Amino acid sequence: MLREALQDLMALPEDTWERSIALPLLVHFGYEIPGQLPEDVEDDVIMEIQEWFKSYQAELRQLGLDEGKRLALARLFEKRLGRGMTDDERSTLAERLARLGEERLDEVVLTLDSETLAAWLANPEGR
Repeated sequence: MLREALQDLMALPEDTWERSIALPLLVHFGYEIPGQLPEDVEDDVIMEIQEWFKSYQAELRQLGLDEGKRLALARLFEKRLGRGMTDDERSTLAERLARLGEERLDEVVLTLDSETLAAWLANPEGR
């Protein structure tokens, strides 16, 4: 049953809230149930849980890196603008980071003056 639950969980899209909540719980409870399974199944399930957990930890690390990049870019944009960014500007920056990539945003923040940078953030077609 635990194996089926893990398979169902991993079949969900990565960004679902169910997956983000259930995976750590399954990992926790997976370590609590040894002794209730036949030994050969127990070993397989524990190894499978460990693999899923490593994958989950890698996802969390990547999310942390992405958040760090977004925060660092926001600080650079604010320095260049000479003011704090609005919530709309922060949302635009996050969307453009995902769409255009880090290198393009580095180029934008390092080459545009503050007035042009503000216009770029306000322009829905910003590239």
